[in-house]
Amino acid sequence: MKNETTLTVTVEIDGIEYTGDFTFRRLKVIDYAEIESIKSMLLKGMPSVDAALSNVTNMVSELKVATKASPEWWDIDNLYDVQALKTVYDKYVNWADTFFRKSGKEVKTPKETIA
Repeated sequence: MKNETTLTVTVEIDGIEYTGDFTFRRLKVIDYAEIESIKSMLLKGMPSVDAALSNVTNMVSELKVATKASPEWWDIDNLYDVQALKTVYDKYVNWADTFFRKSGKEVKTPKETIA
């Protein structure tokens, strides 16, 4: 399986439809530390946040690390539209999740038994 892919994404921003190619890369273990660092910077030390803000910071930080190339019109630091962010993120996650499935099926972990 390739460790990167280019996907075409269409989003609507401020009533205008944009289409472009995004190149995403598979995350390495160490990348998760960078994602957490970006989230911490975005949250500026806030100890707890609501679910909506948590979701936005998760999407932004993961896309910042996983995106190798994006269309000229895409500026993740200046977005006003959460739905546009979610559309791109969902496209990325659908591809990234394939690394955790076998033959297109969800990977099942064995049930743990407690002695």
